[in-house]
Parts: sequence; C-alpha cells; structure tokens
Amino acid sequence: MEISSIFTRKKKKAPAYLSLDALKDVSVVTGVILALNKAVKAKLNEQRYDLFRSRREEKKQQNALLIMAGLLGGIVAGAVAALLVAPQSGNEFRGRISGMFGNGHNEESAIEQASEKAEELAETAKQKAERAERNISDN
Repeated sequence: MEISSIFTRKKKKAPAYLSLDALKDVSVVTGVILALNKAVKAKLNEQRYDLFRSRREEKKQQNALLIMAGLLGGIVAGAVAALLVAPQSGNEFRGRISGMFGNGHNEESAIEQASEKAEELAETAKQKAERAERNISDN
C-alpha cells in the first residue's frame, strides 16, 4: 500500500443518528430489562433466605436430637454407675442384675425373700400380740 493511497482513501459515511422514537423504544426496552433484573434479584434473595431458614431449622432439629441423646446417655450412665457403686454384697448385686436382665424368675432368691418376709411378719405379729396382752392385763 502506498502512502498516497492512505490520504486519498474515501472517508466512511457518518453513522445515522437515532430518531427520537428509536431512543424511546431503547429506553423502554432498557427499563423492562432493569425491572426484570430487579425481579430476578428479588426472587434469588427470597430463595436464598428460604434456603438459609430451612438450614437453620435443620440445625435446630439436629441440636435437639443431640441434646436428647446426651440426656438419655447420661441417664443410662448414671443408672449403671449407681448399680456399680451401691453398697451391696456380690450375691445381692448379681441377683439384682439377673432380675433386671434375666427372665425375672430366680426361684432361690424368691424363696429367700418370701421366707425373710414371713419371718418379719411373724415377729411383728408376735410383738403386737404381746402388746395387746399387756394392754388387756393392765385394764
């Protein structure tokens, strides 16, 4: 390309200016686009808020479950500790444990308990009879 051709080149046609009606149309379209953009942003913010709220509710439920599990675990651990620390002989403790976890029918312990209870009742009846005999003889 020659230098002279640069200077002799035809100038491009100047762009046509937009008419007032075309500018109004562009303005309306721009306004619609901005309104749609605002509506989309509002919808996204609403969805984001709903998501965070549902996550917060799930977290509350998880915390409640953890608290309940901890409470239940503490109760069980306390019951086991109370059984293990209770001042009882080995035979009594084994009998108690077998009664709790076994079938609940320990014939030997049932017979022992019944005989002890019968002895206690006999002693109580004897004492009451003696008192009643003294009251009768005093009157």
